[in-house]
Amino acid sequence: MLINSPHLPNIEHIADTSRGKRSALLDLRPDIISVSLSAFSREGPWADRRGFDSLVQTTTGFNHAEAEAAGTIEPRALPVQILDFPCSNRTLVAIPWASC
Repeated sequence: MLINSPHLPNIEHIADTSRGKRSALLDLRPDIISVSLSAFSREGPWADRRGFDSLVQTTTGFNHAEAEAAGTIEPRALPVQILDFPCSNRTLVAIPWASC
């Protein structure tokens, strides 16, 4: 199992990456399970941006909604990283399931 960031290392010296680095990695190891998470989708103007839970909360309006619920006008962060937990848990469940 390989867990890696969206920006895979430079592997051009060992594989043809003309179809993309993930495709090249799959050519090298066709049995590999590749899991990719994206905060802002694979398409669109923010597709290549890294996303952390707190950034996604801000850009999607969670912080504004939390301020409204608290009765203030200042944006407020949620008390937990609410998006990281379900994403990581689903990923941990999906990897062994995919290997069956």
